[in-house]
Amino acid sequence: MPRHTVHIPTATFDWRRPVNLITPSITYLSPRYCDSSWALAVTSTMSDKIKIASTGKTIVQLSPQALINCGVGSCSKGIPSDAISFARKFGIPEESCQNYMGQNPNKTSCSDVQLCASCSGTLFSFSCTVAKNGKKWTLPDSGVVPAGAAAMKT
Repeated sequence: MPRHTVHIPTATFDWRRPVNLITPSITYLSPRYCDSSWALAVTSTMSDKIKIASTGKTIVQLSPQALINCGVGSCSKGIPSDAISFARKFGIPEESCQNYMGQNPNKTSCSDVQLCASCSGTLFSFSCTVAKNGKKWTLPDSGVVPAGAAAMKT
């Protein structure tokens, strides 16, 4: 069986040059503390993959708040693989459609307003209505990687 060589980028490889292929990072400490690192990791990775696949022409920031609103996880717990499964099945809207509030909703649901909203007010007192024409991004199904030492033999 032929061997396949994987070329690992050298220490000088930089995803930002010559074309910046990464998206901005969001912190779970702002606007308030919400340990949603599981959601931030998945949405950031998906956003980067979209930008890389388009060689920098498509720039989106996906909404971790939508994952929290839908009950995929919360500000105290969440599993990245659950977020990936959700993205494959339902898609994740852009950040501009559901801004990161850094808080659990009063009631988790995937209603239209929990996925794509236009909100007004202050951080502690606001009201939202459904925003029209929101776009969701999905992940394609992927293959299964076999586990164990036997799977690593070539």
